[in-house]
Amino acid sequence: MIACADVANVQFARLSGRANEFAVRAAGRQPLADLAVQLLTESILLSLGGAALGLLITQWALALILSHMPPDVARFIAGWKTIRLDTNAFLFTLGIAWPAALLPELLPRCLLALQRQRIL
Repeated sequence: MIACADVANVQFARLSGRANEFAVRAAGRQPLADLAVQLLTESILLSLGGAALGLLITQWALALILSHMPPDVARFIAGWKTIRLDTNAFLFTLGIAWPAALLPELLPRCLLALQRQRIL
């Protein structure tokens, strides 16, 4: 979840730094829908990549912790040898990755629309 939040923050920073690129594309009459699809695709790929990397690091860290746990400590923790990443962990990560991909793309548009209507 932390990795997905970091990816969302990186996306927010990237979007603000690409304002000149967007202005040039708008001046070149590129349809806004094309630009939106490109940005959404970039965001989804980055978010899902971050989620996959997070799962790999978690699997590695879990194996490392399990292999180096002293036996006298492990016997006091019930179910220590059965700890693993399962389908629930994968689904949770996937469920967090999608909002982390969509929020950086949709939130600025929603705020801009609200500002245009003078709600904010």
